[in-house]
Amino acid sequence: NRNWKGREALKREGYVDSRSIMEGWLSKRGEVNRNWKGRYWILYEDSLRYFDKKPASSTLENSCRGHIPLLGVQIELLDTTQLLSATSASSLDATSPGGANLSPRSGGPKSKTKSAHKQTHSFGKDASIFVASLFSISGSSSNANPQDTAYQFSVQPSNSSRKYILGGNEEDGPEWYKAIERQVAELESKAVAKHASTMEGYLHLLDMKHNSWSRHYFVLNGRSLTYHEGLQDVEGKPIGGIMLKSGTTTLQQIGIDEYDRANCFCVTGTSFSGTILNMHGDEGSASSSNLLMLTCAAEHHEEVDTWASAILRAF
Repeated sequence: NRNWKGREALKREGYVDSRSIMEGWLSKRGEVNRNWKGRYWILYEDSLRYFDKKPASSTLENSCRGHIPLLGVQIELLDTTQLLSATSASSLDATSPGGANLSPRSGGPKSKTKSAHKQTHSFGKDASIFVASLFSISGSSSNANPQDTAYQFSVQPSNSSRKYILGGNEEDGPEWYKAIERQVAELESKAVAKHASTMEGYLHLLDMKHNSWSRHYFVLNGRSLTYHEGLQDVEGKPIGGIMLKSGTTTLQQIGIDEYDRANCFCVTGTSFSGTILNMHGDEGSASSSNLLMLTCAAEHHEEVDTWASAILRAF
């Protein structure tokens, strides 16, 4: 324990900002050319920032290349083996007769089939280049070694479609992933503690019209279930929601074959026009004849059980 404290103190001696939680080098994959480049990252209590090179304390603000607010961030560990398999499959699809039928997503919702088809053509002949870029073995503009990207994870800010792909070695990568994940959880816990809700958290919501999923923050407050863009938007007007009413509300778990996605469930209730309801579920602007079904997906099966129990208790 004493040795661990000594290592931490020694590590902090090289930090450029006394306010930081963690600092160091990680590789970041480009959005366009997909090459890896080393960046100096600084983790703060509420944000993650990166720089082209290790900055001086006096140039922190001016030399910052990017700033990621941590509240509502979605962080996900990436399986490099699956990335390689997906790329190889897309190459086969593009070069084989009737290749689109080989896609594992064929037969699913139309938008997913179309998405897979687009991915097939976007990689196609350049599949080998894409595979190389995953491990930074292609492109002279990259300054990251293959072993520096062995551990990969993504960081996606709330209310943003941009996804940052980060890579580290087998020692530093897991340490960064856990530190960011821990900081995001602490921020969310502090924010949730201020709300008087029954239950809340992120779920993916299905847009039936376009057969597409989007991540939203759901709040169960008494008998009202609302969804918002993100955790930071809970205090404002929700995007939509339903009233849970005995005799009207239904709750059903959905098999993975239905939408080619695990941990799905749907809940039906009376829709309302965006007025935030109180803890007792006063119906206010609800219309008794306007039923709405919300089809949601959680990250883990345990979350489905927790949401189902909370919803059933509410009505």
